[in-house]
Amino acid sequence: MRKIHWKSSARRPGQLFVTELDTELDGSGDVSIALHGTARVDGLASAAASLATVALDAGYRVELVVPETEVASGSGQSHRSRLLSTLARTDGGEISGSARDRADVEVRPGSGGVAVVVHGEEFDFETLCRSGARDDGAPDGPRQRAGGAA
Repeated sequence: MRKIHWKSSARRPGQLFVTELDTELDGSGDVSIALHGTARVDGLASAAASLATVALDAGYRVELVVPETEVASGSGQSHRSRLLSTLARTDGGEISGSARDRADVEVRPGSGGVAVVVHGEEFDFETLCRSGARDDGAPDGPRQRAGGAA
């Protein structure tokens, strides 16, 4: 089973690192994204949409937690539409501590804009996007996997 290694991926913008796991140890393949906060809500929603899209494109099931609702883990085009529609309608707000704790990725207001928190480490979303730009003109996206897979 594959699982996104978010900490490595966040440190190397434009690259999505994936670890291969024994299905007996972890059969998830799911990514949980939580949006938390009332400031910069449009930016938060846009960042969460970008992260969800990358994860779906890489073949992962995505769960979304926003203050008003939760979208259960899923994949496919109809699930993508449901996620993006939910993010387009969110007004932001607070989510429970347990929802934040269970999320693989938290999107929240940061000191200079939108922050992405992975395993307790905070990254500025705009900086991640800028530093992830490719020089060869190709769109950014998953390019490398950990564990020897290319």
